[in-house]
Amino acid sequence: MSKTQYDIVRVVRFSCAILVPRVKEYLRIKLLEIRQYYSDWYYTELGIGNGHTHLHISTKYTGTAAEYGYKHLPQI
Repeated sequence: MSKTQYDIVRVVRFSCAILVPRVKEYLRIKLLEIRQYYSDWYYTELGIGNGHTHLHISTKYTGTAAEYGYKHLPQI
């Protein structure tokens, strides 16, 4: 089965260096907790810099993001 891959990069607002070590660690913990709810997600890369986060997700699901959302998140 082929895998779908997502590359997500989030930049902090106004290029402010808000991602200090304590915030980086908290964010890393929360991202790993989120992963527990989605057994078909695999983080192939998780990076947190001073001004951005970078997350590379590989999943077994091969449909579109909308199809995945309808199937796994019907309340949205």
